[in-house]
Amino acid sequence: MLNFLRAEFFRAKKSILIKVLILAGIIIPAILALFVNDFFQTESVEGQAYLFLSSLLPFLVFGSNIYALVIIYVKKPNDYYRLLLSQGLSKFSILAYDFVFYQLLVLVLGLISALICIVSSGLINYSQGLEIFAGTKMFMETFFRVFQMQVGVNSLIYILTYLMDSGVLAYICNYIIHLGIVGFWDTLKNKLPGFFIKGLSLFFPLSKFVDYLNLGQGFGIFRTVFWLVLYPLLAIFISYKIFSRREL
Repeated sequence: MLNFLRAEFFRAKKSILIKVLILAGIIIPAILALFVNDFFQTESVEGQAYLFLSSLLPFLVFGSNIYALVIIYVKKPNDYYRLLLSQGLSKFSILAYDFVFYQLLVLVLGLISALICIVSSGLINYSQGLEIFAGTKMFMETFFRVFQMQVGVNSLIYILTYLMDSGVLAYICNYIIHLGIVGFWDTLKNKLPGFFIKGLSLFFPLSKFVDYLNLGQGFGIFRTVFWLVLYPLLAIFISYKIFSRREL
């Protein structure tokens, strides 16, 4: 199914709709994560009604990172790229299309997971005579905060995929890097300048869970914009530079 969807995505490369989707693949997730939070922050809810739904919050983080496995299916053998090049696509277009397809797929899978959590919580609340969708707004606020970070994770994995020429190695290496940061976090925080620590939190998004740094509101906004817009563009550009020099 994944390969079929991807083939259809490329087959319609001359369609105006697809060109719009290419742009929307970066802009829409950014708009969702940046502005939808304001809508979801207005809810107050009884603790018991929100208890089950809040217990599912770790599932969002775990599930979204599992979805990052789709990058393994994005990276294809050289014969596949030669076929696309023979059809008139440039190397840059191939990488841009791949990345957007990847990001949109992870977003859709994440939204499906969030919907499953909300429906499950609603059934339990209904059986207990509580408000059916209690806590849904706060849950979705958390979802979009997680998605901000996930876009950064996706971008890092995409760069590593072309750097290592393997989606599997890139996926594994991503978590090895983050585990290394976790293991040496206290040393890094005490020995390195603050700007270096901020850089780590930009390029290695999962380090956000290691420690809540006092980064300031201004940097927090910049980090969000970086993850949602600048990091994806950087991922496409770096991957293109690596891929363009590779013999097919």
